[in-house]
Amino acid sequence: MYIKSELTYQIKYKLHNRCSNNEAEQTAKIKALHALETIKLSNNTPPTVKIFTDRKITLFTLKNPQNRTHLIEEIRKKTTVLEKEDWFIEFT
Repeated sequence: MYIKSELTYQIKYKLHNRCSNNEAEQTAKIKALHALETIKLSNNTPPTVKIFTDRKITLFTLKNPQNRTHLIEEIRKKTTVLEKEDWFIEFT
């Protein structure tokens, strides 16, 4: 994670061999959203996060309300919780 263009936090996880690319990417998003709770920002740093992906399928899946897979639902729930805490979260 970068704060003001400086790498400040890095997470690494080992996933199961049978984990698909989509599952791996969605898990990474969940872990990043959970990590936001532990980050202490100064008062002059807006609580804004951009989560980048090179996979359009993930963006489309998040926007499709009929997709209710476990990982997508977890991303949505965590995003909602953080937004209630005044975070601005953008998936791009």
